Amino acid sequence: MLILKKTIFILFKVIVSFIFIILIAYYNGILLVLKEDFGFQLTLYRFLSFLLVILFIIYPFINKKIFNKTLWMLFFLWFFSMRLPGIQFYFASDNCLDTGMCKEGLEVNTEYGLVRINKENCTKYNWEWLDKIKTCEIKNNS
Repeated sequence: MLILKKTIFILFKVIVSFIFIILIAYYNGILLVLKEDFGFQLTLYRFLSFLLVILFIIYPFINKKIFNKTLWMLFFLWFFSMRLPGIQFYFASDNCLDTGMCKEGLEVNTEYGLVRINKENCTKYNWEWLDKIKTCEIKNNS
């Protein structure tokens, strides 16, 4: 019975590790597609991502509390590093491409050419400006 419990626990940790590795890969894939210049913030984010993937690979097979605490602290550090301005800008870019909700300051290729998102351009092209969150909802006029 004890062996069965340990096996199920290890299997659970393997599944959790796999899910987190996929999550990390997904967010890094977004940045890989959108970014060519590797600034300090992006380098830090990539280093934390790489370190976390390695740790999540060995996570199911190590049962030391200090390792588990370190892993989860690093995960939360990685997660909150997405809030760094340089990183957040590129996630805002991806969100703009996916949903049409574009934050102020982004440059977007539209049917009118390359347009910098701001209140003036948003109203100029008859898009909807959301002043509270400084976002322009780009509508397809076709």
